[in-house]
Amino acid sequence: MTSFNKQFTCLIPMVISLLIIGGVVYVQGFVKRPLLISSDTSSYKNAFIDQQTSDEESEFLDVLSSTEITPSATTTNIAKQQQVSVNLPQILNSFNSYVKSLSGQYNVLAPYLQSHNSGEQSDGEGVYSLSELQCMALNLYFEARGETSAGQKAVAHVVLNRVHHAGFPKSVCDVVKQGGQDKRYHCQFSWWCDGLSDKPGNKRSWRQSVIVAAEVLLEKTSDPTNGALWYHADYASPYWRRSMEKGPTIGKHIFYSSKKTRPILSAST
Repeated sequence: MTSFNKQFTCLIPMVISLLIIGGVVYVQGFVKRPLLISSDTSSYKNAFIDQQTSDEESEFLDVLSSTEITPSATTTNIAKQQQVSVNLPQILNSFNSYVKSLSGQYNVLAPYLQSHNSGEQSDGEGVYSLSELQCMALNLYFEARGETSAGQKAVAHVVLNRVHHAGFPKSVCDVVKQGGQDKRYHCQFSWWCDGLSDKPGNKRSWRQSVIVAAEVLLEKTSDPTNGALWYHADYASPYWRRSMEKGPTIGKHIFYSSKKTRPILSAST
């Protein structure tokens, strides 16, 4: 036992020496190791853009939320439209800042900034106006944010098909906000008159909705619905479908077309 203790005692200095030598080698290697500084600053630029976009996005959503009327059983869509109309300049200016922050990454947004700067700020002035883009994006978010890009484009084309059809209003915003003036749930797109908040809650889905809306409005995509004017979720069976010509199923929606010019209420999800 005594012999073992002596051997163990002799090993201690050796272990300590090895630890010291190892530490010195590690420190020297760390000090001599060159600093790898990339000349490519794109990652830092993208990080800055993402942060700026996030700030502009939050500002717009806050402005949009502040214009809402607290949902109640007596609130009519007329009162809601009047409130939004009063705050439209502030909403569009904030949305313009958000679109500008995205335009560096998505060139498809540039025409909408030009239309805003030229004074085209109200509905009915063409699909290139900033307000039309906002209305389309909100509609895509609340009607099809769970869809793929193809599913969202199909819903957007239904809106455009209505704009170009004699039986519907002539602007994107008027089509999206059609109906429900006096009674809840009696509008073409249910999110507009369901009494719930119209503030997008998922920023990633909201960004995708804006980009898809821009592409469709600029006619960068073809109509996959074959001119459909109506659609419903694949789990629903609305009464009006029997009088329509059934079209393709895209994503979670079934699309329909008809020669009738009279709008059918509550045709969306």
